[in-house]
Amino acid sequence: MWACSSPMRQNGAVLMALLMLTSLLAGSSLLAQSVQQARLYQQHKTRSALAAAQQALLSYAVDLSPGSCTGNCPRPGDLPCPDLDDDGIAELSCGNAAGSQQSRRLGRLPWRTLGLDDLRDGSGERLWYAVSNRYKNSTRAFPLNADTAGTITLYQQHGYRLYDANLAQGLVAVILAPGAALQRMDGLQQQRDSLHSNDPSHYLDSNRHDDNASFVDGSNDGFVMAEPSSHFNDALALITQPQIQQRMQQRVAMEVSRALLDYFCGMGNSDHVASSCLGTGGVRYLPDAAAFNDSSCTGTGSLAAGLCLAVTDQGRIAAHGLSPAWDSNSLLRGSSVNNWFQQNGWRNQIYYARAPACGATSPDCSGSGGLLNLSNASRLPQDNKMAVVIAAGPALLNQSRTSMLSLDAYLEGENALPDQHFERRRLSASDFNDLVSSLP
Repeated sequence: MWACSSPMRQNGAVLMALLMLTSLLAGSSLLAQSVQQARLYQQHKTRSALAAAQQALLSYAVDLSPGSCTGNCPRPGDLPCPDLDDDGIAELSCGNAAGSQQSRRLGRLPWRTLGLDDLRDGSGERLWYAVSNRYKNSTRAFPLNADTAGTITLYQQHGYRLYDANLAQGLVAVILAPGAALQRMDGLQQQRDSLHSNDPSHYLDSNRHDDNASFVDGSNDGFVMAEPSSHFNDALALITQPQIQQRMQQRVAMEVSRALLDYFCGMGNSDHVASSCLGTGGVRYLPDAAAFNDSSCTGTGSLAAGLCLAVTDQGRIAAHGLSPAWDSNSLLRGSSVNNWFQQNGWRNQIYYARAPACGATSPDCSGSGGLLNLSNASRLPQDNKMAVVIAAGPALLNQSRTSMLSLDAYLEGENALPDQHFERRRLSASDFNDLVSSLP
């Protein structure tokens, strides 16, 4: 006769089974949590690397060499060429000025040139980078100023164009984190060995008809952002025209203000931080402006004597007719030789107002007519401004710059009115993008 199992033994077996099941579930949960944590860490590392690269490129774009330039002069907006041989250093040239050599503007991020650590994404790969022909620093395309649109098209995964180079709404640069190797949608199995180390198709992916491994400047052929899948794991960071233009405007307005202070105080006698003079040198007055509707001030070539004359207290920066004339090294001189300000048409984009009290007959702003008022000035008080400098942003939807001679085609709000009151506001892509600087 078989002996029946006791209830205690049966309960023990059930308890053991429950313990085993609980352990399995706990182990599975811990494994899932571990996998999720690893994925989140990789995503965080990728996002951090892309953000660091984006900020480094934006800083590079306004890092000008001090003093006078004797050739191949850096200019606001310049971005480095990509690194084509994986040494971390930007190539000396990334194609001709016409932009027909597309492949030279897509490569790895030149992290050494940018002064960065060896940035890697979450999979351990170095970042890639593409630059618009108009913004590359060699060979330069001219002009590069506030009206220069990017030339790179970007799609989202279903084919919608987020940025369209054909409509002058392209990107300035794209930074790409390649992720782990995979089989691309076109069937290519990516191989990351020495034989394929500089081949973008073995690092960057495709989605539908869009391929991140190649692009054609100023066309429908651009880059794509898509959800991760078995065939696509590129992560992108972008540099848009408004992002880089705000920094360009700020740098140009600052450089123009410094040049005006140098005129007032004398070269070498200016305290640019305090907007004041060191010692008693200099002419101690500010130059007149050229009329804003003086068409001889527009363009990018050198301005001959007799053109763009100083005749009024508000308008564009005059090239000639000043007494004394601009110093031969002044940024504001009429010559375009080794002078990024004139070469790139920034005289078109800058509005300059001199206080009536600070003209040639009134040393140290002792004349009649008063000083200028700048609402929301970064340096108080707001009603003691010797000069106001405004760097116009890209044309807004209601602005046309066909003739370049209309003030409201460049400036907005109070700044578009010809009086002694100006305003500084938060920049907006829709209704206000004047970047305003002042002395002091």
